[in-house]
Amino acid sequence: MPVTYFAGWTPPPSVVPGADVTRATPRFPWQESLNASQTVSTTPGPITNPQRAKGYKIPGVQTIEEDTLYTSQMMWTTCFPFSAPAILKKIYVHIGRDKDADPAVTSEYNLNPVYGGVAPDGFAAGSTVALAAGDPTLDFVVTTEVSSLFSPEDRSRTDVEVTRNHFSFSNDLFRAVPWPNIGSFTDMNPAGWPGGGPFGWMIPLNVDVPLHQNSRLRVNLALPPGTTTSYPYNSPWGGTPWGEAQWGLTVVVLEEITS
Repeated sequence: MPVTYFAGWTPPPSVVPGADVTRATPRFPWQESLNASQTVSTTPGPITNPQRAKGYKIPGVQTIEEDTLYTSQMMWTTCFPFSAPAILKKIYVHIGRDKDADPAVTSEYNLNPVYGGVAPDGFAAGSTVALAAGDPTLDFVVTTEVSSLFSPEDRSRTDVEVTRNHFSFSNDLFRAVPWPNIGSFTDMNPAGWPGGGPFGWMIPLNVDVPLHQNSRLRVNLALPPGTTTSYPYNSPWGGTPWGEAQWGLTVVVLEEITS
């Protein structure tokens, strides 16, 4: 039978509405994708997972080497354990923002997923995909992995089952639509709600992935790193990329009915 799992996170409000620099902490569950020597007491070895996941790299945003100009990406990983065989059927990623975007007054979550004046190196003119200011971003990544049955904590041994990268989610927009000819209803848009009605993006992934007995499914969402004065990439995600939207995840799995 189909079983639906939900996960979600809303960033804490900023001290000054719209000023993402004041939203630096806390940022759980978003962690750095690289366990680099700057963030741990000792330099990690292969068994201690220098990379949190596989298949999430964004062209021009992060290099494989540590201690480079381009810092670690941001990643949210959610795990789902299954004691019996199952089939992963659907994944939905929900990115919600305030509809009435007025950063100075009411709005907190103001993601506008288009590039500014500088595209990352991997998307510059002459690359496979050349982007300019105003083009939709291609720097959000969704991957799913199944941990090794014999070394479940070793990321180098995970199997990547689904990955979606180098794509734009601008066409996955959702918004509230007035109900015509049946009166005025405000259930989904209550009076006085500062951010307006439901608004944002819903990214659907229709998959069909078998999961073995005693498997552990990991769903990873990856963002580009926060922009700084030394990091010239003009990112719409700003200095705190995890704080520009409200986050949700829905996973649908076919599981065996047991007594």
